[in-house]
Amino acid sequence: GFLENHCYFTQAYEAPTTELILLTCSNYHIPVNGVTAETPDWEVPIKHLEGTIEYDACILNQALSSLPTTDNIRVHGHSRGGAVILEAIKQWPELYDDVEVVLEAPVLPNGRLSALVTTILE
Repeated sequence: GFLENHCYFTQAYEAPTTELILLTCSNYHIPVNGVTAETPDWEVPIKHLEGTIEYDACILNQALSSLPTTDNIRVHGHSRGGAVILEAIKQWPELYDDVEVVLEAPVLPNGRLSALVTTILE
């Protein structure tokens, strides 16, 4: 989410068998201390304006195509992150063929909480 500390997800994905990759919004603060920014070798230039949903979707797609070390992948978007995921799928649909997508945003029409989120809230 745009104003969310992305460490919100660490509680939901703390199992030792889980590989958690956290992304935050471009041109935005990193909500944790002690982080040193590095440019990954897989980064490619993005044509969209930094800070937009389109730009962040490109970052998500680059990360998703480069970072996971498993084929069992869930992409979980909170609030603005849900819009980023939808745009990322629009940009590169085949990348998401075998990806579980969780859109956690109460503003989605006819949206439902995932079972995982419901369990955490209980």
